[in-house]
Amino acid sequence: MAARFGVQTPQILIEWPELLRIWQYLEDSPFESAWTMDHLVPGRTQGEANGPCLEGWTLLAALAQATKRLRLGCLVTGLTYRHPVILTKIATTVDIISNGRLEFGIGAAWHDLEHRAYGISFMV
Repeated sequence: MAARFGVQTPQILIEWPELLRIWQYLEDSPFESAWTMDHLVPGRTQGEANGPCLEGWTLLAALAQATKRLRLGCLVTGLTYRHPVILTKIATTVDIISNGRLEFGIGAAWHDLEHRAYGISFMV
């Protein structure tokens, strides 16, 4: 089996037109997959939390429409940010839009600042 490579393009501190250009470039690259991230604020501390930070799943739907070959996903989806039923519906919608190219992974979500910023209960 040959090695397969992907790239993550964090959508923090970057504007939509630039990110779209990157993904369109990746469409013709050797990378097999491209990934957004599931963070709601930029940076790890309150002092860094300034500037654009596009929501990962909404962005993924737009990028799925703008590409045809790349497998795509959100690396990694924080389970505490969305109700599991809603997340399932979001993921199946992106999979349909992408014509079956979605890669799906979930994690526990670790970023306390994001939870506090959006009033989401942070479970330790």
